[in-house]
Amino acid sequence: MKNFGLIVMLLMIASGCATAMKPAEVIAKDYSTINFQDGIDLEEALIIAKKEVIDSTPPQTYVVNEPHLMTDFENVPHQDAYWFVSFKEVERGTTPIVYMVTIRKDTGKIVFSRNYSPLNEWILEAALLKLHEKPEK
Repeated sequence: MKNFGLIVMLLMIASGCATAMKPAEVIAKDYSTINFQDGIDLEEALIIAKKEVIDSTPPQTYVVNEPHLMTDFENVPHQDAYWFVSFKEVERGTTPIVYMVTIRKDTGKIVFSRNYSPLNEWILEAALLKLHEKPEK
C-alpha cells in the first residue's frame, strides 16, 4: 500500500512538471492575445514590456516578473501618450539603473528600450522629441 501511494505521488509530480510553462512561454502566450487595434491598456503594456525585456536582455539580468510603472516625467515631451515600464536589475550596482521600455498607448509600438538612469533622462527626452518632430516641407 505504501508503494502505491508513492507511485501516485510521483506520477502527480511528474505530470505537474510536464505541464508547467516557463515564464517566457506564459508571457509569449499572453502577448499573442493582445489586440493592438484598440489601444493599449496598462495590463497589456506590462505584457509587452516583459516580452521586450526577455527578448532584448541577457537572462536573469532584470526582475522580469516585477515591472514598475514610472510616472514622474515632467520634462519628457508628450508623456501622456506613453506607458513607461521599468525593471530593476537582479544584482544592483552602485548607480541605480533600470531597464526601461516605453510603449505608445495608441499602437503598442515600443519607442524606447534600453538601460535607463534618471541621470540620463535627456536620452529619453531626445528619443521622444524626435518621434514627434514634424517633417519639413
